[in-house]
Amino acid sequence: NVAPVLPQNLPVVEYTTVVPPSVSSWDQSILQGVGINASNSSARQILAGMMGATVYENGMYGVGGAQAALPAGQFAPGSVQQFLNVYHKLFSFEVPANYSPYKPSGWFTRPTWYEVAGRHRDIHNTLSLAYSLYQDSLGASPANDTFLQFVDHNRTQSKIFKQAANYMASLQQLNEAIYQMGITPSEFQAIEVKFFKPLAPDGMPFGEFMSEIAPRQLLTTGPTAE
Repeated sequence: NVAPVLPQNLPVVEYTTVVPPSVSSWDQSILQGVGINASNSSARQILAGMMGATVYENGMYGVGGAQAALPAGQFAPGSVQQFLNVYHKLFSFEVPANYSPYKPSGWFTRPTWYEVAGRHRDIHNTLSLAYSLYQDSLGASPANDTFLQFVDHNRTQSKIFKQAANYMASLQQLNEAIYQMGITPSEFQAIEVKFFKPLAPDGMPFGEFMSEIAPRQLLTTGPTAE
């Protein structure tokens, strides 16, 4: 038998999740930055992506893997705003509606969020330092505490441990908000690699980090990405 020759440079069709029209383009860019390929697709666009040559070619050549079976899906109601609330609490600061440094009112008609400069780097560096101290404590006096338990138990002993404990708790809340959105396993793998991995502390196995910040619904098993 002669193996079939597959066409080269096939276009990769990414999985797209539909967000409610109320989600702004700026908030939509946050979803994409986390690793969720979200769009405000219309019903006509969704249906067009689920039929015809695109689906046939993906099925024939395996482009996009299981993602090709359903090009678009709908987030659970209210889950996007819940995720954005948790995200902004950790990574953004708010400028109130109608705020202006020059006059009592003007400029904004609703609250505006801006990214906190360096927050991602600060999370990584804080967790890395705390994890290094955790490793040192295991060498001096072995204990059964996980890293999350260690920083939480020692939050009153050091500003580093307190900040690390707060960051870990916030990342668990963010992870849980993502889980509640009803994303696919493929999407979650993309989020792990694109968003969570750069935040993980140096020296800590990534699978261990993800299991520590897993949603409460998954704490018995946790994600397994490495």
